[in-house]
Amino acid sequence: MSNHNMVGKSIGERYRIDELLGQGGMSAVYKAFDPNLKRVVAVKIIHPHLADDPKFVMRFEEEAAAVAQLRHPNIVQVFDFNHDENQYYMVQEFVPGETLQELLRRLSKSGGRMPLSEAIQYTLNICDAAGYAHRRGMVHRDIKPANILLNVNGDAILMDFGIVKITGGVVHTATGAVVGTALYMPPELIKGETPDQRADIYSLGVTLFEMVSGRPPFEADSAMSLMMMHMRDPVPNMHHLRPEVPEDLIKVITKALAKDPNDRYASMTELAEALKVVHQNLQVGAAVPATLIDETSDEELPATAGSTLIDAPAGAEDEKISAGQAAAAGAVMAAASQAAAQSEVASGGQVAGTPFNVVVDNSGAGDGDGTPSPSVGVSSSEPRKRLHPGVWIGLALVFICVVLGGIGVAVAVLGNGEDAAAEPADEPAATQIAAAGELAVELLTMTQTATSTTEMVAEPTLEVTPTHTPTPTLSPTPTISPTPTIPPGVPFVRINDISLDDSANYVVEYETFEFTEQLPGTHIHFFFDTVPQEEAGLPQGTGQWKIYGGPRPFSEYNQNQRPENALQMCALVANPDHSVQAGSGTCFDLPDVVLATAVQATACLAGPDPAFPVTAQLSAGQRVKVQGISPDERYWYVTNPDTTSDSCWLAQAESSVSGDISTLGLVEPPPLPELAAVTNLSVEIVGITIDQQGSYVADYITQGFIEELPGTHLHFFFNNVPPEEVGINGSGDRLMYGGPSPFTGYKIVDR
Repeated sequence: MSNHNMVGKSIGERYRIDELLGQGGMSAVYKAFDPNLKRVVAVKIIHPHLADDPKFVMRFEEEAAAVAQLRHPNIVQVFDFNHDENQYYMVQEFVPGETLQELLRRLSKSGGRMPLSEAIQYTLNICDAAGYAHRRGMVHRDIKPANILLNVNGDAILMDFGIVKITGGVVHTATGAVVGTALYMPPELIKGETPDQRADIYSLGVTLFEMVSGRPPFEADSAMSLMMMHMRDPVPNMHHLRPEVPEDLIKVITKALAKDPNDRYASMTELAEALKVVHQNLQVGAAVPATLIDETSDEELPATAGSTLIDAPAGAEDEKISAGQAAAAGAVMAAASQAAAQSEVASGGQVAGTPFNVVVDNSGAGDGDGTPSPSVGVSSSEPRKRLHPGVWIGLALVFICVVLGGIGVAVAVLGNGEDAAAEPADEPAATQIAAAGELAVELLTMTQTATSTTEMVAEPTLEVTPTHTPTPTLSPTPTISPTPTIPPGVPFVRINDISLDDSANYVVEYETFEFTEQLPGTHIHFFFDTVPQEEAGLPQGTGQWKIYGGPRPFSEYNQNQRPENALQMCALVANPDHSVQAGSGTCFDLPDVVLATAVQATACLAGPDPAFPVTAQLSAGQRVKVQGISPDERYWYVTNPDTTSDSCWLAQAESSVSGDISTLGLVEPPPLPELAAVTNLSVEIVGITIDQQGSYVADYITQGFIEELPGTHLHFFFNNVPPEEVGINGSGDRLMYGGPSPFTGYKIVDR
């Protein structure tokens, strides 16, 4: 799907698509116009390959309907959801502004710090929004700066409620998404437990820590290391990062980041009440006579411990400085330093840039994701209220620099498989093996009592994606057709949860409708999904099943009885003669199995590298059992879907995962085969212009191949990245592209 092929068209015979705002592995977001209500909207169009999965369609319809019921000023409103042929889409409120992630990046580049009062106010906005949803039984599952929009009035607005569950798992992209979501992941999700509202509190606590300190509490180059840090490392000393932060704010953040959910705030309301006390103390106790003048606003900001926009003097982190002392020092230095800091922020686009290049990538598959998943309603053409006027001067200078600048082109050849664009350089294999081993040992020593999980997506992220949550609707299953609602008047059994007890027995929580199980009489047959449902009862059944008439829960299967290739346990209503009623029950994921789901048609390889041959093909939505992880954490070692006695390697960028991956070990790959020589492939950029949306329009021509994804495609990059760093093992930023010409994936602000 081209990243701009909907512009100028209409969807649903109503919404006119005007501009591409961004796209990711699951969807593309467009700015559109609704002629019926005469308003601008944001349209999130789910990529067509997902619409071929009936389980996705069911999730989309159920969850989109739930999300559309949310009405809160700090939650992006869903106006409509529907499908136009095979294109499923959601129509959302268009909110001009920028994401919190974008603001934090600007502050980081300029060396500035967010005022404490502003960080608290943003957090209070999200507490209010998430708490409203929690009271309606909805958990966001993916709170992070990229999903928080700051509108032109300075309000924080939560985006993408329900998208995690609708899409059925997080797609790992080539833009650092694996590490990206792990930055904000609560420990219980890493262990594969079902998240509740306290998981959102942890993720919001990480976000607040980053707003206050300028960096997340835990940082690492690999997802495995990050997850281990969330599991065991203490929260870093905030005074070492920002000495003037008051102790009461540190206590609030530390409690929100407790490893055990029971030690956190019980609700968003509790967290908000604690933050309000901190906010009052900042305003009353830390004020000083001086005032800080915001050059971009008519308002005067009181000089408080929470409004210092400058770094502490060198060596301050080694001294014990009180909030009042820091405020007094900040007031003296603020007038000169704030103007300089704001100038640096505003003039980021004025730095002389570099032209960008393009290389040929002969990968057989990519992640299909040229940019990070976008923020709904974010438009670079509509700045925040306090954007400095110097930005517009900077953009004009950028335009001149780019038009006058030179352009280069290079050719690089890679193998057939995953692209790891823009991910941070991996840790040495020995370090990763040690880290993974420590995490596995730590988790295996814990008592695993809560092993049920729930589906999540994740934007831009190796991301642990729980596989289910009990809801009034039925869990999707590959063997029994999913039923959106409980059929009235028809006997039905639904599995709600499965866990393992201390004796390694599966404990199955279930409920029945329109009957009560009993023997003799109408009862239940439990069986693993390796048995087709038509064979789970008499007279033709040859598969194994358990006859059960209560009491609840069911616990007659032991872990050692699970067939090697079983992924789920299932239940059907059985008649007194032990025949089963077709479609009368559900299946549920086993808690001790890690599953990978192909997000689109993809290949399973003989080794964890695109140079290896294809040994099996997976269709979109097909699930396989995960047995291990490659040392570089980019491939799953999975059961071969064609020959279950064999294994193959599935790219993480082409799949979502569910279950407790911390129990997986690293698998040593086979020797890398020699790459076949590829010649006579070239690409040449023949011209670059800038369109009205501020995007570079790069016209190019190829020779010896036709670019496509998956397949031989292009990598575009700016010439400050060495060509050898833009392939699968490189750490340089680049965008994959599968055509057609021109390429428009980069904007001026990306340079």
